Amino acid sequence: MIEIRRATPSDIDAISALASSLETDLKGMLSTEQIDYLHDLSYVQGNIKNQFDEGQLFFVAAANGKDVGFATLFAEGPDLFHLCKIFVHRDMQRQGVGSALITYIQRWIKEQHPEPCTMELAVNRFNTALPFYEKMGMRKVREQLSDMGNGFILSQDVMALNL
Repeated sequence: MIEIRRATPSDIDAISALASSLETDLKGMLSTEQIDYLHDLSYVQGNIKNQFDEGQLFFVAAANGKDVGFATLFAEGPDLFHLCKIFVHRDMQRQGVGSALITYIQRWIKEQHPEPCTMELAVNRFNTALPFYEKMGMRKVREQLSDMGNGFILSQDVMALNL
C-alpha cells in the first residue's frame, strides 16, 4: 500500500537520504560533476531546509512504512504550479509510486486552487521517464535551457497538465 504525506521539516533527513540513493539514476543524463553539484545545491540537509523556508512543498511516498519517493511543488503564479522534482527509488519504480505522488499532488492543488490552473514540470530531455509523464496526461509545451549555476546548462522539455 502506498501512502502519501505532506512532508514537514522533520522529514529532511529522510528526503536527503532518498535523494542520495537516487543520484545513480541520473547517470547518463548528467555528468558526475553535474550530479555532485545538483546534490549539493538541492539535497544537502541545510538546502532542503532552505527550500522548505522558501515555500516549496514536499510530499513523501511510503510503501509498507518505508519512504520510497518524494516530490516537490511550488506556486509559480496565480494559476501555475511547478512540480520541481519527483523521484521514486529505483526498486519501487513501475509499482504505482510515481502515479500516486502525481495524483495526490493534483488533488492537493485542486483543493487549494479550485479554479482552472496548470501544473508544469521541467524534465531533462534525456530522462527515460518522459513516457511516464505523458501517460499521466502531461504534454510537452516548450523546450528550455536551464542554468543550474556553476556553468551547467540543462536542455529540458517543459511538460504541462491543465487541472
